[in-house]
Amino acid sequence: MITRTIVMTICGMALFSTAAQANLCTSVRGDAKTKAPAARDLSFYKQLFPDSSLHGDDRWNKVILQCNRKRDTKGKKIAKVTTVKGNNKGKKTLRKANLKAKVIRGKYNFFGAGSALNMNYVYVLSKKAGVWTMTLPYKPILSDLVKGRVDFNKTHASKLYAKSAVAKTGGKITSATKSLWSTNCSGNPTYF
Repeated sequence: MITRTIVMTICGMALFSTAAQANLCTSVRGDAKTKAPAARDLSFYKQLFPDSSLHGDDRWNKVILQCNRKRDTKGKKIAKVTTVKGNNKGKKTLRKANLKAKVIRGKYNFFGAGSALNMNYVYVLSKKAGVWTMTLPYKPILSDLVKGRVDFNKTHASKLYAKSAVAKTGGKITSATKSLWSTNCSGNPTYF
């Protein structure tokens, strides 16, 4: 019984480690030879987000796009919109300045979209005045000493912003935005 369990465990580890190592990117991993649809996908992304300072490395972005289309159960559906030449209804919709909030659900897997090891994801996507908003569900696990209170130190609170404190100019967040630390923690905060 113990020997059988050990053998099955080793076989399982070998099976998963091989698939995970391949990471569905073997066709582009070594020499970054991406297919034409990945280049069209990246080109459309640049139309939606024209600020070139946010683009990063084109070669790497194509690799990631091509691999992610294989990992996501919605990859083929997305590619039908974003990788085609020319214009289509989906591209026209995504270019609009305002889009109502939509719940996006899918499954993602590093072993391939057809694998039984899929992980579910869900988020809400919207666009207002050209600014995209992606809302991720988050349920923090907090060990409160005082019920209903969360204590942040300066390192954390200086990177968190209340929605009402965010200042935007032309759809971009400006330096006028004030963090929770600067708006709620002035004076001498007490740490617990």
